Amino acid sequence: MADVNKCGHELCHCPANGDSKYCSQHCEDAVDQDLTEIACDCGHSGCE
Repeated sequence: MADVNKCGHELCHCPANGDSKYCSQHCEDAVDQDLTEIACDCGHSGCE
């Protein structure tokens, strides 16, 4: 079962922020711009 509070960026392990489906602007931009990443670079401790 998928975690409904997980950030919408596939590589991110953070919870989504408030009413957004992403934890940060970085993650939203990565998805919107179809960026290919090998690891999440949102800057939160769970992804470092």
